[in-house]
This record gives sequence, structure tokens and C-alpha cells, in this order.
Amino acid sequence: MARIKKRKESRLAIAVLGEGITERAYFKSLKKHKKLSFKFKPEIPKHSDINNIVDKAKDLSTVYDMVFCIIDLDRILANKKEKNLYYRLKAQNKQINFIEHNPCFEIWLLLHFEYSSREYLSCNQLIKYLKKYVSDYQKSDNYLEKKDLYFYLQDKLTIAYTHALRLRKESCQSKCDMHKLIEVFEKINKNNL
Repeated sequence: MARIKKRKESRLAIAVLGEGITERAYFKSLKKHKKLSFKFKPEIPKHSDINNIVDKAKDLSTVYDMVFCIIDLDRILANKKEKNLYYRLKAQNKQINFIEHNPCFEIWLLLHFEYSSREYLSCNQLIKYLKKYVSDYQKSDNYLEKKDLYFYLQDKLTIAYTHALRLRKESCQSKCDMHKLIEVFEKINKNNL
């Protein structure tokens, strides 16, 4: 009697690139706790300038179905030349999904606790506000691994999502596009792709 081979379900392959350790820790925790049913490749480029990040994303877009670049705008917006380069690269690379934060990814963490459309002069300034809620917060590998970020914040995800949507509608300096990525993950997980 011949064996019937089970056809493997096709899985959507997703790559996520981030500029820093906070993003890597958050997505590693997200993958672990959501038990995502698709390939997920959090990665930090060796060089975090916008050219290298976009080049890496373009390479990954030939292998992955979807590529997301997590971009902190604080440094980019502070330099007119880099800002112009970023917006040109973004316009030329429609196959890449840019998830922008201003000033940095930590705004997503803060939105789990409060709505904020403040203008932050730096990521460090934003972290001072975040410490009102996560008093021991540190931007270090050791801390972020132990904190298990997504797990720590998951019961406030709906709040953060709502705050990010509200922030998107306002015309202010602060920005957080993480809700777009969360929507994609939820839709894919729901459809088991």
C-alpha cells in the first residue's frame, strides 16, 4: 500500500528589519508568545544607515513575501540630506513596507500606557516618559531579554493599537506605525497563512 504524502501548507514568509536592540527583543518575544504560523526573521543590519537598511530589505524582498523595515525617524529628520535620501528611497521601493516611529520605537511601548502626541526632542526624552510606567526600563540586551517585552505588554496591546491609530490621524511630530504591522500579523495568523 502506497503512503499518502501530506501536502505541506504554504506559509507566508515575512522578514522584519529593525535598527536596534529594542525592536529585536520585542519581535522575538512577539513571535514566541503569539506562536506565529509563518516565517519570521527579525534582523538588525550591521550598519544602521538608511542606505544599508533599504539595500538589505531589497535583497530580502526577493526571498520573502513581505518585508517590513522598522524605521526610527529622529536621526533621519534631524539631517536634511538624510531625510531627502530616505523619502527618495521609500518612494523607489514600494515592495518594502516602512513602519515609521518618531522619535523611536519606544513610542510604541509608551502608547501601551498613555496616548501621547508630544514632540520628543530625542529618544532619551521619550524614555523618561516611558519610565513613569516601566520604571526599570533600560535599552540594553540583558534587560530587554529578561523583560520579555511583548509578553510584558500584551494585555495592553489593544490600548496601544487604539492610541497608534489616533496618533496617525493627528498632525503632530510623534508617529507610530506599529499598528499596521500588528494588523498584518493578526490577519495572517487568523487565516493561518
